[in-house]
Amino acid sequence: MPNVRVAFLDRYHPNIYDTIRRSLPSDWVPQFTETREIKDQAAALAGAQLLFVMAAPVTPEILSIGKDVRFIQKLGVGVDRIDLKICAERGIAVAKLGGCN
Repeated sequence: MPNVRVAFLDRYHPNIYDTIRRSLPSDWVPQFTETREIKDQAAALAGAQLLFVMAAPVTPEILSIGKDVRFIQKLGVGVDRIDLKICAERGIAVAKLGGCN
């Protein structure tokens, strides 16, 4: 899938951003949020097909903004902050990283 847009809704240590960019396939476009405010998260979600979250909640509002999201990768094991019901209704797959907390 060329030109995949990947939204990141959490804030990270400044050094992590370059690591993420280097780790993604070259034709994937990372979109980072500037703050935890909904307007900044909405900007990061614009056109994103993939969503990576660590602690940021994935609420009905976030899912309504991220209309193109098809897959959510939870960076950790707990998915209690992700609205799994809406994800199921929209056919959005959700994965978690077991054993990494």
